[in-house]
Amino acid sequence: MPYRDIAAKIKALLLHENLVLLFLAVVIGVIGAYVALAFREVITVLHWLLYSSDIDMAQEFLALFIEGSASHREEAEQLTSRIIRLQWWHVLLAPTLGGLLVGWINHRLLEGGRGQGIANIIERNALHGAEMPVKRGLLGAMASALSIGAGASVGREGPILHLTSTVSTWVALKMRLEPHHRHTLLGCAVAAGVAASFNAPIAGVFFALEVVLRHYALSAFAPVVLSSVIGTMITRVHYGDFPAYVLPHYEITTYWEFPAFILLGIVSGFAAIIFMWSIFFAEDKVKKVKIPLWLKPGIAGLMIGGMALVFPQVLGVGYDTTTLALNEGLNIGVELLLLLVVMKTAATAVSIGGGFGGGVFSPSLFIGAIVGSAFGIIAAGFVPDLNIHTGLYAIVGMAATSAAVLGAPISTILIIFELLGDFKITIGVMSGAAVSSVLVHSLLGKSYYIWQLKRADVELDGARAMQILRQQVVGDVVKREFQSVESTTKLMELIDFLHTQPEDAEVVVVENGHRFIGTIGLEDVKDVAFDPLANQDAIEAQMFSRLYPVVLTVDQSLAQAITLMERWDLDRLPVVEDEDSMTVAGMTDKNTLLSAYVKALLQAEAEAHGGGK
Repeated sequence: MPYRDIAAKIKALLLHENLVLLFLAVVIGVIGAYVALAFREVITVLHWLLYSSDIDMAQEFLALFIEGSASHREEAEQLTSRIIRLQWWHVLLAPTLGGLLVGWINHRLLEGGRGQGIANIIERNALHGAEMPVKRGLLGAMASALSIGAGASVGREGPILHLTSTVSTWVALKMRLEPHHRHTLLGCAVAAGVAASFNAPIAGVFFALEVVLRHYALSAFAPVVLSSVIGTMITRVHYGDFPAYVLPHYEITTYWEFPAFILLGIVSGFAAIIFMWSIFFAEDKVKKVKIPLWLKPGIAGLMIGGMALVFPQVLGVGYDTTTLALNEGLNIGVELLLLLVVMKTAATAVSIGGGFGGGVFSPSLFIGAIVGSAFGIIAAGFVPDLNIHTGLYAIVGMAATSAAVLGAPISTILIIFELLGDFKITIGVMSGAAVSSVLVHSLLGKSYYIWQLKRADVELDGARAMQILRQQVVGDVVKREFQSVESTTKLMELIDFLHTQPEDAEVVVVENGHRFIGTIGLEDVKDVAFDPLANQDAIEAQMFSRLYPVVLTVDQSLAQAITLMERWDLDRLPVVEDEDSMTVAGMTDKNTLLSAYVKALLQAEAEAHGGGK
């Protein structure tokens, strides 16, 4: 084979779109991991600034930023142990001050918005071609980092994933990638973020596919896997091969515990419903309070600080308390555990309802672990001879509650499996997560993210096809081959012209050669044509024109056109250039629009699997 042919084939291979996409997946994996690490470091710095006593500051600065100790970094992220060393006014002041700063960012920089999360990623992927507003994404990440650093009872995973997705959008736009490649890179960013947050590469892959991309096409699978693996490797280089939660290996003492796991799944499902409802209830109530927008997060911060004086565990992401529950280290009774669930739910509702930025992943893990612990203590009381591990029930409760809240049972099960590495216990986790997910789906029909989008009037059913329908305009499908007559055309001339047209044909009636009046056919004039009393010389086409209650314009979307036809129960409508000139462009019918709709569905399917435009 000639050298030039070999060189051409090598060049074609290197420039093949799938190979380029895999290279970009590596880039996104690296970026996603470092974005996640940087976000955590920012939160650590904010915790150090806002929740350190004068005595601790110098010592912690040395340990965190000079020595870079992983153990000191982990301690800095745990607010509960820090808060108990502070004065009461300090516990109230820190979240209040942080809330005022977040309120200023929301009001002045985000123009009434807030830090964003996974629901926004789902929306942008489904309805906006996987394009994330870069400036708003960066400002939202700032608000979310400040919210978590100030102690708001929210999760850090949602903001991390939103920030990694924003960066992937910037890369995709700079590379001028096709839409289906932008969707894939968005999934890569989410996978890298999840993998970096939990040190769980398998869960990162399936969370991206299950929650964000919402399909398992092979064309997306390989790049997403690569990004997730790269994100995990980088995180392990910097933080070590340690999962987000260090868990002991529990044993299921008897298979009679499985009915208890199923019952815990039901309890966790109801806990998830109450948790989600509480957040939206708080949002609705806060909206009705007539105080300045910038002040609301400050007041929410003051309320959270007040709760933390009694229950310091409610502040922040709550990893420390969750870890204690999973390791049977809380050492408190059922009543206090249930009260802690109530307080954490209230703190998260106040935080998000009050305008703090952040997610619900970590709070749902916290609540599930505490619910599971309480359930385990109660179960152990009924059968004391079985030596039941309450930590095992905390694990099942954590998985069941978060699976129901996130609408991601597969990803949640995989996260627990990667944390434990114990298949036998994972069977219990699968039981609880499956039951809670089915329960929530049956009662609500949606996860937290879908519920959040529906409240914002964002509908995802058929979203990809509807996006294409909104992008296509009537002018793209209008039949411009039409016959027309002037509105002043006399009856006999009109009849002669209609006889030259196909049977049942409609002719457009215009004024001054272009302005649409209506349509006319032989059926409209046959009666008067044979009326001996009619003054045929005085009868004009405009007198018998079919008038329409509405017309379409060439710049209206196909979605709007279909809606208008259904509203007026019409199978055919005229199309004009614009409503001012009413210059006729042609006619279109429902069959033409439905054909375009089917084409849009096929295009959405092709794009999801990496082909077509």
